[in-house]
Amino acid sequence: RDLDFLRALARAKKLPALEVEELVAVERGTAALVELHRFLMVAMDEKAFIPRLQGIAGAIDVPEELREGLKGAFDDEGELSGTKFPDVGRLRRKVTQAAATIDTRLKALMADDAFTKQLSDTTVNKINGRYVVAVPPSQKRRVGIVHDVSRSGKTVFVEPEALIAPTNELAEMRAALRAEESRVLAELTLLVTQNVDALETSIEAAVQLDMLQAKALLGRLWLGQIPDVQRGGVMNVVGARHAVLAINAVDKAKANVRADSDLRSESVLADVIGNDLYFDAKGDEAAQALLISGPNAGGKTIVLKTMGLLAMLVRLGVPLPVHHDNRANRGKGKASLPAADESVQPRVVLFAPIMASIGDEQSVAAGVSTFQAHCITLDKMLKGAREGALLLCDEIGSGTDPGQGSALAQAVVESCVDAGAMVGVTTHYSRLKDFAASDPKKRFAMGAMILGDSGLPTYRLRIPAVGDSYGLETADRCLGKSDAGGRVMERARELLGTQERQLSEMLLQAEKQRAELERMEAQARKDSEKAAARAAEAEAKLREAEEQARAAQRDGMREWAKEARRKEQQLERLMKEIKANPASIDVVGDSLREIRAVRSEVDAQVYELEEKPDFIPLKDGEGLVEGESYVVLATGPWAGQVGKVVKIRRRKKGGRVIERGELEFEAGFTTDFSRDELGKPMPKAKAKGKAKRGKGKGKGGLSRTLEEDLKIDAVRQKKKAAAAPGGGGGAGAGNSGATASLRLDANTCDCRGMTLSDAQTKVEYFLDGAVMRGFASAYILHGHGTGVLKKGIRQWVKKVKYVKSASPAKSEDGGDAFTEVRLK
Repeated sequence: RDLDFLRALARAKKLPALEVEELVAVERGTAALVELHRFLMVAMDEKAFIPRLQGIAGAIDVPEELREGLKGAFDDEGELSGTKFPDVGRLRRKVTQAAATIDTRLKALMADDAFTKQLSDTTVNKINGRYVVAVPPSQKRRVGIVHDVSRSGKTVFVEPEALIAPTNELAEMRAALRAEESRVLAELTLLVTQNVDALETSIEAAVQLDMLQAKALLGRLWLGQIPDVQRGGVMNVVGARHAVLAINAVDKAKANVRADSDLRSESVLADVIGNDLYFDAKGDEAAQALLISGPNAGGKTIVLKTMGLLAMLVRLGVPLPVHHDNRANRGKGKASLPAADESVQPRVVLFAPIMASIGDEQSVAAGVSTFQAHCITLDKMLKGAREGALLLCDEIGSGTDPGQGSALAQAVVESCVDAGAMVGVTTHYSRLKDFAASDPKKRFAMGAMILGDSGLPTYRLRIPAVGDSYGLETADRCLGKSDAGGRVMERARELLGTQERQLSEMLLQAEKQRAELERMEAQARKDSEKAAARAAEAEAKLREAEEQARAAQRDGMREWAKEARRKEQQLERLMKEIKANPASIDVVGDSLREIRAVRSEVDAQVYELEEKPDFIPLKDGEGLVEGESYVVLATGPWAGQVGKVVKIRRRKKGGRVIERGELEFEAGFTTDFSRDELGKPMPKAKAKGKAKRGKGKGKGGLSRTLEEDLKIDAVRQKKKAAAAPGGGGGAGAGNSGATASLRLDANTCDCRGMTLSDAQTKVEYFLDGAVMRGFASAYILHGHGTGVLKKGIRQWVKKVKYVKSASPAKSEDGGDAFTEVRLK
């Protein structure tokens, strides 16, 4: 479809009118551009502002007239819309009506016996869009107009007289419809042509965005890392993988995974060998070149190509296929992972130019041999050698006499390094190895491909190291399987000098031993990781068990809170009975003992289940300090939680300062508490046990003794009796003051002196606790003041989801200074 869009734009410049399919492609492409622009702008407004991306997205600008002209121009079947273009719709309806008329008349004819008797058979055919029936030649003039004759001449195809006029009308309507559709298509094509430059600019921006997305998706595919791009000669990466091998591994894994998320795992790339590459022209041990030696088929060329691909990917802006844990290299030029805690980005310079000589470039047609082609490439590299260049050469100086080839190789490498270029070469030449190892300026890092304990290649690079070619061992794996090959290998070993043979065998044995040590080290590391994983799993299970225990404890607290409410309701009923019949004072003593027993039981049980934090009580006169942490001592959901004071409110009342602090908790919630509801967290070194708060002394708990409540009610009764006619009390007076729920400290929230917003926060928190504890009613103390807080609280609280109703409290419960809230 994208190609159809581009082709349609190209044709719009040349043709007066595009086909419907082409204009549909333009309309869909235009709509996609508009949606892409909208999506990017919204995403950057809501999530992240990326100036460069916004600049590209801003270049997508489809002109308004084109958007409106193409909007709704085509229906779901890809035809011109009869709604957008009324004349097209009208003509289509006429065509449909004319076709229906023809169909009706044809059916009527075929149902007429007098008509069908004149026919050779009842088959109806079409010739040039006109319905015809087969009749004998003798009947042709009676039926209608002849349109064709059979080969035998015995059958004539005739259009019935009744169909001629409607068929002509249908043809006229179709011609008019085609003319109107052509006119509309020409108009739309002209509209596209007038805006083709803007569309091409928008498409170019969309292509850039598409390319950026492709780069990001490619990097995501191979778990790529974004490098720290520096100036100067630097390449410092851990676990660098060849890009093609990484893609192949992911493609292979796609057949065996259930979801795309499973592909984004290190295990998918586990079989792709990654190598650590490090050389830094300006490091502590400056290494301007990396010389790689080692066995044939050991992976030297792959490492060299990996270096070149990393450099190219950096220039293209693609995340690199390297290990995600690239640690700060402290190895003084060594690519093995050092013992460092921090992970850092891979570091790769923006190399320019990047030149390579890898593979055979001989050409029979051009008369160029392998060595000649190699030398031509070396000449280009010498010309491009300068600071910031990356020059890569596989088997430098090969293809000719080893003595002369090694001399040429040394001279080329010397020249490139002297010019300031970064150089990577592979070689089997001992002369080149000796030169690099003995360079007085220490400009070379030496790397070798290592063998495994079985003597087979591991395709892993070790730096610093010098590798042997192990040519006979490689040949033996290929030739030694046959009798003739075995004899050849035996003769080759005889021809090799004793000293050379012994040296090669010693190097091979050393490589095997080193490989075995590395295998043992890797196994030990793996065992250690498994042990750590098992310990972490056990710790997680312990935390889960502790959380389950805490959840069970919280559930128990809720049940006890309900039980406490039930018992409190019993006490309220008893209080009503006492109020209604003050003469029955004999019951008070027994009831009071019963009340105290009930309260003691509930308080003790709730207290046992409450989380009791370690805290140090605030000293007399000690105020809250903003920024300091405090423990919540009040009962409820925040009991025992530690929060930081972010705001302090102070007001005077009765000659003393009332202080409240707004605490912010780790979960991000904030709520406020009075100074009396807070304590200082006990330092861990001193916390030998949780400091126990006085039973029933927290505000909002069930701790207030009923004795005090009875005293308050007695005072109320006296006041009411004194105010009644005759100044007398009695059962009637007491009974008239009975309420459905007593106002106690436990069910009252004091919001005096607070803003409406702060009061709403506190009341909502308070009502949460009231519902959890099973209260039927609760009270809000807001006072009178200017009336703003009172009015705001009463309007707002009725909308709280668990509030049934809200109204001014009764006079015995404080009157209009309180709002009674009845809970669902």
